[in-house]
This record gives sequence, C-alpha cells and structure tokens, in this order.
Amino acid sequence: MIYVKKNDGTIEQFEDGLRQALDLDKQIQGEDFGTIYDADSLPDEDKLSLGLITQKEIDDKKKAQRIAEIKGELAQIDVKSNRPLRARAVGKATTEDDNILKDLDDQAEALRMELKSLS
Repeated sequence: MIYVKKNDGTIEQFEDGLRQALDLDKQIQGEDFGTIYDADSLPDEDKLSLGLITQKEIDDKKKAQRIAEIKGELAQIDVKSNRPLRARAVGKATTEDDNILKDLDDQAEALRMELKSLS
C-alpha cells in the first residue's frame, strides 16, 4: 500500500502500482499532491489513525527508544567519570573532581530510577 498525506491533512490509501500514476499526475498538473509514504515510512500518528498500529505499539516503541537513550547516557556518564576516578586512585583528586563525581553519580542514579520504572 501507498499512503498519500494531502496538504489538507487527509490520508488516502492506494495500491502500490498507483505510485507512478500519482507522480505523473503531479507533474502534469503542476500542483503539490502531498507527501507520499509507504507503510514503513508513514508517521506513527497517521498509522494509528488508519488502524495500522495500536496506541500500545506506539507506546512500546517510545519506551524502547527511551531505554536506549538512557543506556547511552549512562555509558557517557561512565566515560566522564574516568578522569576524576583516576585522580582519586592516585591520591590527586581535587574538590572539583569530587564535585564532578557527585554530579555524575546523581545523574546516573536518576537515569537508573527512570530505567527501572520503564522496565
């Protein structure tokens, strides 16, 4: 299926073979026919309105994306904490290093709590 979202916000469904006809029609008339999508590239809110997916599937997708973002942020926090931890290990840690570690620990804890609530 091909989905065409017209400029007025309505969506029409067409068989795959009609895509070429739509493009030709657009060229002949010289007007903006709208945005042409296939089922994979159609925005989630439009898929929902067409009944192609459910709200639960959208929520699950957003949840999985957020979990991936949190894991990435935690990995970045681990990298940022290496220098202050090395300074502490050799006994050359400063108050600034301790403050950096505390801030990073607080950020990590907040992210871990959010991750736990999503899991």
